[in-house]
Amino acid sequence: MAENGLTELKSKRTPKRKSFPDEDYVIPKKLSNKKKTVVNKLKETANTQSNLIKTETKTKETYVDSSLKTKKKVISTSSKHQTKDKKHHNNKNSSEKISPVKHVTNNNPLKKCPKATCKSVRPVCFANGSKSCSGDGYTARWYHMSDYEHFCNNCFDHFYRTHKDGFKVYEPWKVHWSSSCRKEANLKLFMSEEMLPFWLQCASCDKWRNIGNDTTKMKKNICNFSCNKIDNVTCVTEESEYVSSAKNPDWIRSTIALPYLKDSPATPFLKDFYYDGIGQSPPTVTEESSIKFAENMVPFYSPEDSEKARCICADVMTAEERQEFFNHLKDPSMFLALRNLVMAMWSLNPKQYLTHKLCMNSVICRGLGRITLSEELKKVLDFLTINGYINFGILPIVPKPFNLNYWKGSVLIIGGGISGAGAARQLHNAGCKVTIVEASERCGGRVKDDFSLGNCIGLGAQIITGCINNPLFIMCEQINLPLRYLGTRCDLIDDQGTSIDPTLDQEVEFRFNLILDSLEDWKQVINKQKHEKISLSEALAEQLKELQKNICKEMTPIEMNLLQFHLGNLEYGCGSSLQNVSAVHWNQNEEFPQYSGAHAWADDGFEPVIKKLVEGIKVEYNCQVVSIDTSSKKVSIETKSGMKFTADKVICAIPLTIYQSRAITFKPKLPEEKQAAIDRLGAGLIEKIALKFTKPFWRNKIGEADYFGHIPSSPEDRGLFSVFYDVSKGNNYILMTVVAGESIKIKAQLSDKELIQKCMVVLTNIFKDEIVPQPTAYVMSSWATDINSKMAYSYVKVGSSGDDYDIVAKPVGNNLFFAGEVTNRQFPQTVTGAYLSGLREAKRILLCES
Repeated sequence: MAENGLTELKSKRTPKRKSFPDEDYVIPKKLSNKKKTVVNKLKETANTQSNLIKTETKTKETYVDSSLKTKKKVISTSSKHQTKDKKHHNNKNSSEKISPVKHVTNNNPLKKCPKATCKSVRPVCFANGSKSCSGDGYTARWYHMSDYEHFCNNCFDHFYRTHKDGFKVYEPWKVHWSSSCRKEANLKLFMSEEMLPFWLQCASCDKWRNIGNDTTKMKKNICNFSCNKIDNVTCVTEESEYVSSAKNPDWIRSTIALPYLKDSPATPFLKDFYYDGIGQSPPTVTEESSIKFAENMVPFYSPEDSEKARCICADVMTAEERQEFFNHLKDPSMFLALRNLVMAMWSLNPKQYLTHKLCMNSVICRGLGRITLSEELKKVLDFLTINGYINFGILPIVPKPFNLNYWKGSVLIIGGGISGAGAARQLHNAGCKVTIVEASERCGGRVKDDFSLGNCIGLGAQIITGCINNPLFIMCEQINLPLRYLGTRCDLIDDQGTSIDPTLDQEVEFRFNLILDSLEDWKQVINKQKHEKISLSEALAEQLKELQKNICKEMTPIEMNLLQFHLGNLEYGCGSSLQNVSAVHWNQNEEFPQYSGAHAWADDGFEPVIKKLVEGIKVEYNCQVVSIDTSSKKVSIETKSGMKFTADKVICAIPLTIYQSRAITFKPKLPEEKQAAIDRLGAGLIEKIALKFTKPFWRNKIGEADYFGHIPSSPEDRGLFSVFYDVSKGNNYILMTVVAGESIKIKAQLSDKELIQKCMVVLTNIFKDEIVPQPTAYVMSSWATDINSKMAYSYVKVGSSGDDYDIVAKPVGNNLFFAGEVTNRQFPQTVTGAYLSGLREAKRILLCES
């Protein structure tokens, strides 16, 4: 019905919702003589009853009659008499039927909003777009934008009619909108985007004020607005009653057009999306922005991209978001706008705690919707914070880190590694009383830094594998911890000192990857339950046979040795001999998005991160826990020395081996399912050796490469010193290497001196053309004999699966929780995974009874 002025030419893109639901534009017609007679009678009735017109205190709007000059209209007085008039007009004996009448004041008609559910008693035109704007007086019809937001028919005509001046403003806006948005451009959308007034909140009294529709004024005052910037308004001036309605989440249902954010911090990074689909207005400036996210921060990806860890699709709600913000499922654009804004602000500066006020300074939109967005932003901020997307790590403490109320009580955390430290920091920030009970004399767990050689040697973790969006990288940045990106060059050298031809190296690596791909294909067609007991070693050997039989020729001895290098590297990654690793589930975590980007070396280790996390938190050192009792209302734990601690809840953040050895007695016992999962998983072990030399003799051969590989001469030696890292700093020349796989048994049989001598034989063979000096000092890890760990990291043992990680992570009741890398199915074996597990358990606790 194009003649009614509302239905415009449709674009090829179909809008999600009608722009003008349940409304038709009515063109007033001249009254007939019979109608005039009826109207005159009604006028006489209205004149005798004009003293009944009262000020409507609910909306605090006075009926002003003098400005209304139209005479040929239908008349009514008050709601009481309106009902009476309706009965009269609906009388079956009436010869003429007259349209339902609304408010009348001194012979002038006042119409209500045609939307039946609208709460506005007397609409007022917010647009004031034409000289003939009706204000709060008569108009042929009102156009509903939301409860308490309307524009008059005269303003509609001013912008919609092609011969009017307003059309010159509306038409270019419409073209600009349609060029980058999915929803059809129409006049109501234009009014929402360009004519609705702005609302700002006073920094002193928190009251909301209408400041008009001047964009420049809005941007100038958004950060430091106060009531006295409006004429005749102070902080004691009563707030508009519209505000309380807009704070109600249900208010948004009354809107015809959802509020769209203008100039969002996320806008420059989301050019590949329809802007209205992500709750944003099209930017007025289309030039390339010079603004960039902080290093390694990539919060958004397009649907065409592969998934990355901790990366979200800007126009889609995640599963967790859909569950938490189910009221936005029908049209998620408003939520997406806020979520994307917050994620963009965090990615621009992850060293700053994002507060509600700070984010609201970037929430620019028109209308009462900004008040609604302010309330919704509190929930979005808390959701992203409590889920560890933002505001984590080592940040200045803010007075109120959360906007809503969460559980606050006492929590004991057993274990001061990074999982325990991460949980402690999050709970402490939320107002919980936290105590860490640590078995040793330091916090850090399997993050253990040694400086005895002059440089930091991480006897545990020291490498960030995949820096993009990695919380560990972000925390290092927060405290300005130096990181060094590792290059990709890795020269391979055999025991005769021969550098392997890169072409041959690439060919063997290609075959190795073919074997792994074949293994994945095999896993897709087998009955996994029947093959649970097959080891990775057996499966790879079988795939190698098939490869040589059907595709490749027999491998030469040097090619087989190269293959052994890759197998040894795989054992290093798994933390165990391949004979112990499950063929079916060894890489179960690859079903989930993983961290990408370059790897980085922490020159000063990771202990500074953990020390900062526990700063200001009570830590009880040298307290080896031997029992945990959760049978009472309060949790109680006891240490080996007889000390006792009580709290509301407890988090166990300890290594897998401590559970497996039953070093801690649980009362009541752990569920059988959990204990079985604990016993099925494997406790991996690798050891590190660092040697200090008087000169960097290796650089004559490998140059400035960060590491080089040693090709074993037999399968039995593939776990011994397979990779050497150059961790030199200044004049301290240090090589670090690892022992893994079956070679762990060799280390256990040798003294430190014998093991170092064995390592020096390898270095001497590799660098035959150099005079290789004896090391002046060394340092060596001994995780196998460390009473508080007895392991490096977990792995999926034959007979276990990724499900076991989830089972170990499950809380017992509402007072016993579990953290650590062994509870993180997506990121096991990593410092990052351990840290995230701590945030996960903190979330579980904070949401208890909240």
